[in-house]
Amino acid sequence: MKKFKKLVALILVGVMAMAMLTACGGGSGGSKSFEAQVEDAVFAVYSQAFGVKTNDAEAKELAQKSLGYIKNGKFYSNDMINCMKVDGNKIAFAMPLPAEDAEENDNYYTVMEITPEMLAELKSADISDADIGEMNEMLKEYEAMGFKVTGLGVAAKTINGKTYVAFGLKMEIDTSKLPQ
Repeated sequence: MKKFKKLVALILVGVMAMAMLTACGGGSGGSKSFEAQVEDAVFAVYSQAFGVKTNDAEAKELAQKSLGYIKNGKFYSNDMINCMKVDGNKIAFAMPLPAEDAEENDNYYTVMEITPEMLAELKSADISDADIGEMNEMLKEYEAMGFKVTGLGVAAKTINGKTYVAFGLKMEIDTSKLPQ
């Protein structure tokens, strides 16, 4: 009986520890973690602009990898090579979203921190038809130059209590359209 009580106590301690760790994700009981909410909201914005419906697993994995290179809220340009994949005429790259007022130089840029207030604004904001049209025109220009977006991935990660988000893009390159 004494061993049974110890076992139950250990199980309860484990369950409480898991509950505490789960709560640290920023979500409330039974809802998605803050990171998952950020991913969903940012993907919704980008997917509307790029016309994609699925958070591409390979592009998302690359986006997640890019988040691992954030140091003190900055993403360094020499880490960009680690966030790229090239396979023949296919390229994939990822980078964390820069802050609106990103301190930028040749070595790094400041990464945007996503707060609960920003997430609420993002969830309630719709992209205007004009902005979508502008994005579509830009994508058409890139396609005319030989670059076609084939996948989009979004990932979020909390580092030292700050949540960041990154996007990954997969593209096919039509070398016959590249400038000579």
